[in-house]
Amino acid sequence: MNIKSVIVTSMALLTLCGCNTSPSAKSTLYTPDLSGFTMIDEASDHVFGITPQGFIDACGGNGENGIYIMAHSGCSFCQYALPCLIEASNATDCPIYYLDTASEQYPLQQDEISALYECLYPYLASDQSGEKQLMTPHVLALKDGQVLDSLVGLGEGFSGDQAAHQRLVDTYIQYMHHVTS
Repeated sequence: MNIKSVIVTSMALLTLCGCNTSPSAKSTLYTPDLSGFTMIDEASDHVFGITPQGFIDACGGNGENGIYIMAHSGCSFCQYALPCLIEASNATDCPIYYLDTASEQYPLQQDEISALYECLYPYLASDQSGEKQLMTPHVLALKDGQVLDSLVGLGEGFSGDQAAHQRLVDTYIQYMHHVTS
C-alpha cells in the first residue's frame, strides 16, 4: 500500500468515525428568537431553542440536564413564564431548553404532537372536560433522563403582581436546584 492510499484510507476512516448516525441533543439546539416575549428584561446565555424531536428525545431520557419549556410568544401565560425562567436561570446558571410550539422554523408535525402527548402524558393537565391536553407553558425539570418536576401553567392563583412573579421565580429556582444538585 503506497503512502497516498494510506492517507486516503486514513481520511476516510476519520470521516466515518466522526459521523454519528443517531442525532445528538446538541444537533437539535439552535438560538431561539425571543423577540415576541415583551416582558423579557434581561438577556440570558442559558436559553437554547430545541427542536420538537430534541424535546421528545429529552423527555424520553436522552437529553441534557436542565429546564425544558414548551411555550410560544402568543400565549399570555407564556409571556409571564419565560421571563421568570430566565431570571431564575441567571441566578442559578441552569440551562433552559425552549420548544417554541408556534415556530415557523421548526413547526410541530402531527407525529411529533402525538409523540409529545405520549411521553408527557403523566405530566399533562386536564382540560375542563377531564381530558389530558398539551398546554403551554409546560415546564419540566429533567436530570439524568428523568422528569423531576413538572408545572403546567403558572401555578395556583397566579395574579401577575410582583409577589406572584417572585413566587414563580422561586418555584423555578427550586426546580433548577433539583437539576443542578
